[in-house]
Amino acid sequence: MALLVQDGVGLIRIGNFTSTTADELDLALTRLAEQGMQKLLLDLRNNPGGLLDQAVQVSERFIPAGKLVVYTRGRIPGSNQDYVAKRGVERVDIPMIVLVDRSSASASEIVSGAVQDHDRGLVVGETTFGKGLVQRVIPLRDGGALAVTTAKYYTPAGRLIQRDYSDLEEYYLSRADDDVELPEDLASVDEDEEEENEQEVFYTASGRKVYGGGGIRPDYVVKSERASEILSRMIRQNVIFDFAVAFVSDHPELKRGYRIDDPVLQSFQEFLRGKQFEFDAGEFAESEDSIRLRLNAQIARVKWDQIEEARVLAESDPQIQRALGLFDEAAELARAGSRGEPGAEPTEELRAEAIPAD
Repeated sequence: MALLVQDGVGLIRIGNFTSTTADELDLALTRLAEQGMQKLLLDLRNNPGGLLDQAVQVSERFIPAGKLVVYTRGRIPGSNQDYVAKRGVERVDIPMIVLVDRSSASASEIVSGAVQDHDRGLVVGETTFGKGLVQRVIPLRDGGALAVTTAKYYTPAGRLIQRDYSDLEEYYLSRADDDVELPEDLASVDEDEEEENEQEVFYTASGRKVYGGGGIRPDYVVKSERASEILSRMIRQNVIFDFAVAFVSDHPELKRGYRIDDPVLQSFQEFLRGKQFEFDAGEFAESEDSIRLRLNAQIARVKWDQIEEARVLAESDPQIQRALGLFDEAAELARAGSRGEPGAEPTEELRAEAIPAD
């Protein structure tokens, strides 16, 4: 999905990495450029991953030719591979920010890690899932299959993408809240905090510190809003959708940009009672803003399309709204990133600038 969320700012959402993702990205970039896009939000939230070659090709649209995108290391022959941005690819040089969350995994982490390590743009959101295993699936005679890990994925700076999975129950069900230990701006972490957090330190192309430990830690941590219990029930029972369909049918005069007022919200409550949807007035009031937002978005989708729905949701999306104020920094970062290479240590040229003398 691709749209302008405001004048000059494009949003491209990639839901997964299939065989056509890079081609679809090219079409979206061209279409938004024709509409005046000068800045880009690349949304990889809730993207579970997909094909490695597509992750590399997507990265190539933003990473300079010849630069490392991702590499694998393992213990069997042929498992060590370096994936480098190819020449002859049309690249996009506008300021960019990548949006990620805890459901961004695998190929999403390859792209966001490459962008961050090369300082091509900023990463905003929540620490990603941490899925970076290269596996071979071996069919078994009983109809089952055995997945054998042959290598692991590393970002250009050398960060292991895979999170610790020695305890599979914790890995899949009980994720630690990694983001709470680090301040919003990771560049502000001092040495004492660094030791306290015991995070392995790496350096981007401009000499910024980034941290290992699994997944991609954002440059700016912004929590996503979790749906309240009452809103979750409304979504599960489709009452917001049902109301939107009826409302749009009764109001054919609606124009783009329409937002419901208090009388319409009261009508929705009456609609809920008619549907025998049980709720407490206080509970409804506590979630009124999020309910109003979902109603506006659903009405926009029913009346127009998914693009209009996305515009409505973007207005109150905390991660998108935070990102919109960071493009100047992202542009400066991209210029600074051209001076070096990411790695476990900053280059000698950058060391004096990035690390204060003792």
